[in-house]
Amino acid sequence: FNTVALVTLGTGLSTALQEQVRRYIAAFYQLQCTVIAVPDVDSAVREGKIRSCINAYTHGRQLFASDAMAYVQQAARGTAGLSRSCCAIIGITMEDLTKDETWNFVYGMASLAEGMGVFSIARFSPEFNGEPFRSAVERDGVVLKRAC
Repeated sequence: FNTVALVTLGTGLSTALQEQVRRYIAAFYQLQCTVIAVPDVDSAVREGKIRSCINAYTHGRQLFASDAMAYVQQAARGTAGLSRSCCAIIGITMEDLTKDETWNFVYGMASLAEGMGVFSIARFSPEFNGEPFRSAVERDGVVLKRAC
C-alpha cells in the first residue's frame, strides 16, 4: 500500500486548497496522495444516498456524516487501480456535517476498521460565520490555519 486517497466532496474546496491538503498528506505520511473529486453532493442528497437536515442554529444544510463517509468510500473504491494501492481514504468537504438531527454538528467521523474518514472544514472558513475576507487565497489561508 503506497497511496492515500483524498476525496473532495462538494464544490466548496478551491483547487489551490485541495492541492495544499494533498501535498500536506503526501509529506506527512510519506505516501502518494491521489485526489478524487466528487462535486455533485446535491444529486446524492436528492437521490437519498446522503441524508441531510437543516441545523436549528445555523439554518444551513448538514450532511449525515455516516452517509457522507459511505459515499466517499464508494467514490474511492470505484476509482480504477486505487483499491490495490490505497491504505487510507480521507474525505474532506466544505459541507457541514452532523451525526443525526439531534446533534448540533461534528467535525468528522472515521472508521479504523475501514481505514477511512470524512471531515468537514466548513466551520473553519470565515464564510461560515459571515466574517469578511478579501480573496479566495486569504480564505484558504484562514481555513488551513484554523484546521491545524
